[in-house]
Amino acid sequence: MMDVPLLIPLMVERAEKYFSKKEVVSRTASRINENGD
Repeated sequence: MMDVPLLIPLMVERAEKYFSKKEVVSRTASRINENGD
């Protein structure tokens, strides 16, 4: 078992803390979306 529940807000906080200088890119079957466009 995990010590902390795996919740989206906690994942976002961790990403911001450790990877704040990185670009966020999402991907779907039809295209790649960069910077939330």
